[in-house]
Amino acid sequence: DHQRHLGRPPGQELNEKIRLARTQGESLFEIDSLEGRPMLVASRHVPTSDFMVLVAVPIAAVVAGSQTLWGLMSIGGLAVLAGALIVSALLARRIERPITALSRAAGELANGEPISPSPPSPVTEVAAVREGLVRAAEALRERAAEREQLIAAETAQAEAERRTQTMERISREKDEFLAMLSHELRN
Repeated sequence: DHQRHLGRPPGQELNEKIRLARTQGESLFEIDSLEGRPMLVASRHVPTSDFMVLVAVPIAAVVAGSQTLWGLMSIGGLAVLAGALIVSALLARRIERPITALSRAAGELANGEPISPSPPSPVTEVAAVREGLVRAAEALRERAAEREQLIAAETAQAEAERRTQTMERISREKDEFLAMLSHELRN
């Protein structure tokens, strides 16, 4: 079917675009083919002669390639997104478990209970906080023991003072009784 177009001169629009391309040296433009299909044309002036080289490609072929590229890029982007979601879920689990154990340890500390052991955390900061909680629990136990010893000592001292006062009172009463008895015996 291309035989019917052989030997025919180009249309006015193509002649105008070729004339512009000659003045610019090279050009890229769109034009409709003789069959009416949109074409993308690249032109270049041959430096050693007065000829122009034109290469035409159907725009549909160019667009189809870019659509395929965009489709592949979209699939790749979705794959990267899915991978990122999986990795973030794994990292979240890696962080969530030690933080849950840390929260449980804080609750045990608040209730005055001993902190239950847990596996070491791979997250340095969480491990440092847990170590701080363990040290705080030990310090609270030591202070509670010191307080109990102090209270016991104060209670013992108060008991000793009460006994001393009782003994002094009994001694006074005895002295008074003996003084009164001695007075009565003399009279």
